Amino acid sequence: MGYFSVKNGNPHAFLYRPSGPVALEPFLAGFTLESSAQGINDNGQITGWHESQSSFTYRAFLMVVSGNAGSSFDIDPLPGGSDNYAFGLNGAGQVVGQSGVARGAHAFAFQDLNGNGACDPGETHDLDTLGTQSSAALAVNDAGTAPSTR
Repeated sequence: MGYFSVKNGNPHAFLYRPSGPVALEPFLAGFTLESSAQGINDNGQITGWHESQSSFTYRAFLMVVSGNAGSSFDIDPLPGGSDNYAFGLNGAGQVVGQSGVARGAHAFAFQDLNGNGACDPGETHDLDTLGTQSSAALAVNDAGTAPSTR
């Protein structure tokens, strides 16, 4: 899992399996200019980010790949932000990363609490409780603890 670069230099997300690499972009919403897979768990969930060609914004995603099929959805940025990036994922499907906000960027956590395969109101939380201008959560353990940088 990670990314590979093509001739134009843009990264593209992939999953490596013993049978060979699997490109993940066909499972992302819309046409993607670039992407990167950042986290994977034992349930087959993958998280990362992609840039949409239609809006030229970066969005965190959560994806499930089974065999040669997959599905994904975008995780909305925090209020006031236009871009967000996912960096970590635990066994419960909790995703952490960084989201733009009105003034800076904050660490966030997301979990699809109702299991509907979508990002609904109340499922994404701002983790920057210290009031800093910039923070990011890079990983999350199975207890839901996320170390961050600021």
